[in-house]
Amino acid sequence: MLTFDVRIIKIGYMKINRQMEEILGQFFDNHDKLEKMSKQLHEDLSNVDKELSEFYHRLEGTHLSHNTQAHPLMRKLQDILERRRNLKKDTILVRSFLDNTRPSIEVAKTRTTSAIKKHGKVLKEIENLKNKKKMRKH
Repeated sequence: MLTFDVRIIKIGYMKINRQMEEILGQFFDNHDKLEKMSKQLHEDLSNVDKELSEFYHRLEGTHLSHNTQAHPLMRKLQDILERRRNLKKDTILVRSFLDNTRPSIEVAKTRTTSAIKKHGKVLKEIENLKNKKKMRKH
């Protein structure tokens, strides 16, 4: 017949429980960080779009008398377009992930919070029952 040391099982469970809480907390924190990152990327993309629009307006009003004058303008345009393309790619990646996970994350946060509160109430009730039993013995 096998016997188990309840203390070892309890310690193992508590370790797993702390790890789980830590992992879930980090997951929710990282999701929140992605939400903030998405807002920042959107703002950065908007600023680059404004910069591109302003550049087009300046370019439209510029008279070029020789091809060598166009080279610095083309380099500037390439820089703006490259930054815009990278920001747009990052924005699409983050938004795609968030749009698909946001509803599930909100449900998970609500259920996790509810489970933790319920667990806390149960533990408190158990502690109260133990205290009542102790008081009856005395």
